[in-house]
Amino acid sequence: MLYIKRLYSRISSALGLSFMSVNFLDFCKVHMLFQLATNLSSAFVGTFLFNDENGFFVVTLYYFLIYLSELLGLFIVVELSRRMPAVVLSRIGLFLFAASYALLMLLGEEARHVFFIPPVLAGLGNAAYWLPYHNSIKLYTSNANRQIGLSFIGLTGNLIILISPPVSGLAIRLLTKGNGYAAVFAITVVFFICSALVSLKLPRASVPGAKNRIVELIKKNWRDRAFIDYAFGETFRGIRDGVYLYYLNVLIFSLTGDELIIGLSIAGKCAIAMLVFFLIARKLNYRKRIMFMLFFALAELFVTAGLLLWQTAAAVILYSILDNGFQVIIQNSTQYTSYNLCDHLSKDCERRFETLAIRSQLVNLGRVIGLLIYILLRAYGQPQILTLIILTAVSLPFAFFYWDAERAMIKRRAGLNA
Repeated sequence: MLYIKRLYSRISSALGLSFMSVNFLDFCKVHMLFQLATNLSSAFVGTFLFNDENGFFVVTLYYFLIYLSELLGLFIVVELSRRMPAVVLSRIGLFLFAASYALLMLLGEEARHVFFIPPVLAGLGNAAYWLPYHNSIKLYTSNANRQIGLSFIGLTGNLIILISPPVSGLAIRLLTKGNGYAAVFAITVVFFICSALVSLKLPRASVPGAKNRIVELIKKNWRDRAFIDYAFGETFRGIRDGVYLYYLNVLIFSLTGDELIIGLSIAGKCAIAMLVFFLIARKLNYRKRIMFMLFFALAELFVTAGLLLWQTAAAVILYSILDNGFQVIIQNSTQYTSYNLCDHLSKDCERRFETLAIRSQLVNLGRVIGLLIYILLRAYGQPQILTLIILTAVSLPFAFFYWDAERAMIKRRAGLNA
């Protein structure tokens, strides 16, 4: 027991957890259970709904409903945030996720015919969980230890992704298809409920009680250069993000028909993401982070174009792994900018929820636009790979907008300190 305590102490010290609060560590336990639940099943919802006739359309519509429900649900969540603690909202989100997967489990094959209910529940669950999540990151960390906290969450998340999808894929392959999916969805529901129960340990922070002022906050900051750049950056980033979050896994499944290959490819993506993080991302300062983000955003376009020359399952898997490595740098940069902007705009915690909600609404607006572009291009008979290239090209301006937003915030801080 003493040896285990010493080992834990050394690991905690190496990861920098000694600098983090007890509330942050409890919050991480809740989030790790949430990640276990989502990573067991999220990649396989698309393969579950997929079929030869209109599989891509059904899966696309499923995710379109998720993004639209989250976009609209954020207005409700922000309103509720003025009346109840953030941890209660998170708990509601976890139960909505559990209900969504429980429906998929109970409906089975019939889910393809009434699939519009689970994505609406999942979209509302996204809104109710992720908005308090970002608020909790702000609440339980400071500028001095936030990078350590984000790095720890990223590390544990990647370790979970290394294990969960291959296990789920193997379970679906070994059991008959229907029983395999039902078992994976059932375990997912259990993890969501466990996460909600563990969240009871988190403190119930005071409720602001002020009115929801999203529109007022937008009007107030509409002339702020950093805010405008950020708004366009998040929207353009979402255009590509909305399709890529599910499409590559479904494309690999359409080429192989094997869920285990999906799980192993996700683990491969996670492994390259961890490698990129330890070799590059964690060492980046502001200037290097922005420079690498611009470089990898361009690299994504050229790598996507390479699929025109090689359109096999192996090529798509290799591409998805490389793309995930690029996304580590890009998401590390955009998330850090998001929290900086939250400090830049909201001088007091009363407006934090509104600021974070605007961010989520913008990226989901971009995702909805991206899926509409995808549906339109496919309706006009554009090939799948060419559609991906067009979406990647259309979303490219996001990198410039983020770069300019960081410059504007630095100039603002320099002016205040002068």
